[in-house]
Formats: sequence, C-alpha cells, structure tokens
Amino acid sequence: MKLVSDMGGWKDTGRLTNFDPLTNRSPHPTIVQLCDSEGLMGSLFRLTYSRHLKSISRALELLFVFCNFVDSRHSFTRVLSAASATARAHDEPPFAVLVRHLSSGDLDVKLNALTLINSLISCAPGRHERERLIFQLDRLRVNESLLESVDSRDDLWRTQLDVYTGLTQHIDLPGSWYEADFYSGKAHALALELEDARRSLDLFRLEQPLVALLQEEVLRAHRLVGRARKRGV
Repeated sequence: MKLVSDMGGWKDTGRLTNFDPLTNRSPHPTIVQLCDSEGLMGSLFRLTYSRHLKSISRALELLFVFCNFVDSRHSFTRVLSAASATARAHDEPPFAVLVRHLSSGDLDVKLNALTLINSLISCAPGRHERERLIFQLDRLRVNESLLESVDSRDDLWRTQLDVYTGLTQHIDLPGSWYEADFYSGKAHALALELEDARRSLDLFRLEQPLVALLQEEVLRAHRLVGRARKRGV
C-alpha cells in the first residue's frame, strides 16, 4: 500500500509514481497534525532498522511524505532530529541507515530511501543546511551506493536518480570540511584510546590490593614451608 495526495485526502495505490520533491508541496492539515505527534518521527526512523522490508518501506515513505507536505523548515528539523537520535542509539552516523537501504535487494526500499534523501535535500531551509546534509551523505559514500544501481531500468528509480543529480551536481563542498572531519575522526580515535587506557589503569589499581594479598599469602606459605623444613618435617 502506498500513500499519495488526492485533493480531498489519501488513496491507496500500488506505488508512488513520478514523485518529485521539488514540485510536490501541498500542506495537508492531517499530515501537519501527525507530524506534530510526539515521538512519531522517532518511531518511524526506528522502523527503518526493522528486519521486515515492508515496515522499512512504509516508514521511509511516510517520512518523505512528511518532508514534502509540511512546512520545510519544520519537517527538516523534525526528521533530522529523529535521524540523529536513532543513529546515536545504534552507534552510527545519521542517515547511515538510508545509505545502506540504497543497496537493498528490495526495489521499493531503495526507491523510498532515495526519495527520502531527495526530499530532505530539497526541503533543507537554507544553503548551509543543504550542503551539510550532502556532506554527511558524501562521507557515507552515498554515490558509491547509487552507482551500484545506475544501470537500473526501473523508471521510478531513474527519475529519483535524476532528481538527486539535479539537487547535488552544482554543490561545491568546502575542502576544509573534509579536513576538519579527518582530524575530528583522529581526535575521536585518540579519545577512545585514552578511555581504554584509563579503564586499564583503573582496573590495575583495583587489582593491587588483591595482588598484595596474594603476595602476602605466598610469602606466608613460603615461611611456613621454611619452618617445617627446619623442624625436619
């Protein structure tokens, strides 16, 4: 089941056809109300980690519908916040799950993942937010994932691929961002090493009383053995 706008409400179709996030904007009161529901965005993003392909596909679909039928700044902020919180819970960067879905063997999942990516890029409230999002995706090697299906003959996939190309081809990301990201990664790795060293040191300190006690027991046993030998036992 797919959801598409039908003036008076929503209707079921087989698949969403020719959905272009640049042109499909028509705020709907029901969608706005749903988007404002506490925790809904987070719940939908958690479903993108589901083991069930239909659950993933429908969650992705609802997310890009929200992006395109609700005020752009509002929807972008809500979805970005939900994506970041869910990614932290899985100890990975935001949107990594979307890039993984681009390599899915299920066409609806990969199509909806790309449509959501396009929707987020197009509804970014400003140039800086748009460039930061594209930078995050680039770090996740989104283009490599897209190249895996560049020869797909599916018309809907090719449409979304063209939309993505149009949204990103003229974006020139600052080289300083990549340099900062490199050093940030090194700093994070060093911080993890330091934390491991601190844990090892704390464990060493905790073990010292036990080591001292065992050492004392060994020395006491050695003294007892020595006395016994002197007594000829």
